[in-house]
Amino acid sequence: MTNHSISDVLAVLKDKFIETLPERLESIESHILSLKDDSDVESLLRNVHSLKGAAGSYGFHIVTKICHQMEDMMRDLIESNKINTQEAIDKLLAFNDLLNTALDLVSNNSDNFSIIDSKLNYLNNKVGTSQQKILIVEQSPLCAAMVESILRNEGF
Repeated sequence: MTNHSISDVLAVLKDKFIETLPERLESIESHILSLKDDSDVESLLRNVHSLKGAAGSYGFHIVTKICHQMEDMMRDLIESNKINTQEAIDKLLAFNDLLNTALDLVSNNSDNFSIIDSKLNYLNNKVGTSQQKILIVEQSPLCAAMVESILRNEGF
């Protein structure tokens, strides 16, 4: 019986996640491109949401950040009935390109995500979501999370 430390197991899982990431990004791209013919938006949303959660659990917060903003944009486009437009598809593909850039950086053990942050800012300004934003200043993480959840449900 071999003894593996928890950190060894986590390292292997993290490597497997990185190894499967290109396939996941190809799947997301395929779902985006199928929006022209098939309005299976929920499947795309599930894939992005699943990637966001998995990336967060392995510590790839830049991937989580991209997916989170991509989800927000998708929900806004769904609400405005513009998810199947060419403009929406182009914007979604731009987010997918950022995910591929993040994959390249993570694969090369880089943590300089400034290029991604600036492109995310550009996309957010270009997309122009109708959501309002609020800064929450709360010392308690639990209270801040509850307030954030309530405000998010109200469209902030």
